[in-house]
Amino acid sequence: MCLRQALKVGRLAWISGTEELEALVEETPVNNNEQSVSTGSVDIVTLIEQPENECKSLTVEDVISSLSNKLFCVVESITYLTRKQVKEAEQLVRDIVNFCNNQPANCQWLTLASITRRNGMALTIVIGYLGKEHRDWFFHLPQLLADAAIRHPEELLWVNQVLRSQAESLLTVLLN
Repeated sequence: MCLRQALKVGRLAWISGTEELEALVEETPVNNNEQSVSTGSVDIVTLIEQPENECKSLTVEDVISSLSNKLFCVVESITYLTRKQVKEAEQLVRDIVNFCNNQPANCQWLTLASITRRNGMALTIVIGYLGKEHRDWFFHLPQLLADAAIRHPEELLWVNQVLRSQAESLLTVLLN
């Protein structure tokens, strides 16, 4: 939720690849609330917190790991959730969907697969706690899976039968 809010108010910037990052660091003067960031070939999310005047950097992998850890806390306690925990799970799913949607289209399924650790129960929870505002995303899942399965056919192996069948139908169309 904090990441999404920071993105909306302009405190969050996505920087992909080393060359773009180095160009940005060279072009951008460092002031009180920014720090230059050096990295390898990993995508970086630079979060500039204006009130504290400090810069925190998170890699995409850090965000995926954080969302995944939170999701698996829900998976482990799914048999009994309090109302507060249900609301937190719904918010977590919104955060997961929004994060996936902010990825390039060809990476969205693999991002979701990483967050769910390719676990069918975790995917079921994500789908089960989707709100009405994410219906379009839900109906687009088979297409995301089919697109990913062209390069990574193993993605079809861990999803539930309904989603797999829908993706396989789309794959048949795509490959013909």
